[in-house]
Amino acid sequence: MKKVVLKDEKRLQGGIHKCKEVPWCNYKTTDLRNLLRHIQTKHRYKRLKKCLYCDYQTTSTEKLKSHKKEHKGEVLAKHHCTVCNLAFKNSEGFANHLNERHPASDSFELIQTAFSKQLRVYCRNVRQKAADTTCLWSVFQDFKLLCRGISAKEFPVFRTNICMYGVFEKSSPDDDEEEKETEVFVLKSTHFTVTPKSKLKKLWSAVISQFDDRIENLLMKGSGYTLTEVLKIHVEISEKRALKYACQNPQFKADIATEAVDGKKHLINVQNSKYNCFLSCLAFHFMQKKYPSTKFSLNMMKDASETERYYDGFINSLNFEGTGIYPPYQKPVKAVQIKKLLKANEKLLENIQVNIFGLLSTEKQVIYAYETGLGKRESENVLNLLSIPLQNNEDLKKGEKAKTQQHLVVISDLDAFMTQKTGKKSNRTRRKLCLKCFNFFKNDSNLKKHKLSCYNPRGQAQTMPEKG
Repeated sequence: MKKVVLKDEKRLQGGIHKCKEVPWCNYKTTDLRNLLRHIQTKHRYKRLKKCLYCDYQTTSTEKLKSHKKEHKGEVLAKHHCTVCNLAFKNSEGFANHLNERHPASDSFELIQTAFSKQLRVYCRNVRQKAADTTCLWSVFQDFKLLCRGISAKEFPVFRTNICMYGVFEKSSPDDDEEEKETEVFVLKSTHFTVTPKSKLKKLWSAVISQFDDRIENLLMKGSGYTLTEVLKIHVEISEKRALKYACQNPQFKADIATEAVDGKKHLINVQNSKYNCFLSCLAFHFMQKKYPSTKFSLNMMKDASETERYYDGFINSLNFEGTGIYPPYQKPVKAVQIKKLLKANEKLLENIQVNIFGLLSTEKQVIYAYETGLGKRESENVLNLLSIPLQNNEDLKKGEKAKTQQHLVVISDLDAFMTQKTGKKSNRTRRKLCLKCFNFFKNDSNLKKHKLSCYNPRGQAQTMPEKG
């Protein structure tokens, strides 16, 4: 937590100190210590420490220790199961609860689904006494069979993260009592992308090393908790659709699909380009920034054949080393390759942020987010793209369904375009979209206030009422 420095706050006239942490805070005081306490508790988010035995809360560790002495003569629950939100006074009751509610199992079972079964949670009760996480290797074969089965039958490519529920015992040098406190903690890994060719053994070893680091951090912080038993493992799996854009086939034309999209006046389709659609849209974006309707008209910029010299110069200036994109730059581009390209050309592309939205189908005018925040997040230089499903011209004219490919077009005004997609016919007011949580707001001021909490890494922003 950032330490408050006295020289950061200037004293106002009349010996009054005013808070300047956020523009909307009107807190004033004549005592500098009260101002520092206000900043620490209201703006710097000093966490409250809670008593395990009652509802007492405080930001001071010393006050919490003195408060715990008040409970010394009471018979308290020292064993907590956070999974079931239950507490037990003795170890026998806690052990009986674990045996009844969390018995050991031999395989992973599906326990929860969400988002039309696109997100799934599998569970296996391990129930092994251990002082470290090496016992998790006994679960690896079952995890491997689970991943291979999902890749073959359900999702070819998916994201997964593993949660370990462990029983931790608290010990301290000042504790003279025989029975020690125990509690169930949850340790979560980072997200991994699994493909049919992924090396799952390396993935599992990375997960175990992450769990070991988190357990070591608990000890280094002086919590006194040590692992005594691995209770169970949760595997969360969600489908990941790989984006791929192919529109160089002469049988495919973007104009037919673009004509069927509501709000097409806010879309710009780059035509007659010899490069793939993503590079063409990227070149158009920077051409529009460099020549804002002065040297070239919008129609000339949209037609790559008329400004071919600029498109060739821009794309040849990019660094494609290590991106997997090779000349003549016509093959389909994946989202992973886009990320590598933006990272290799940060200075040239001016820390651009690319957001890709998807059109579900031309029949159902539904927009959803494909990939957002590619490149530099929270950048002022933003390129918004729409992925449109394309079909063969003959199939489109006949009304037959066929395998679709994706084509990218530039969204010139995202707020106006999304209003066309989400607003009712009777209410076409333009709304502002937050690109992080995808919520709409009525005006810029409401969006600006929302971003203070949405873009805050701690996830919360406190607004105190005015005095009076």
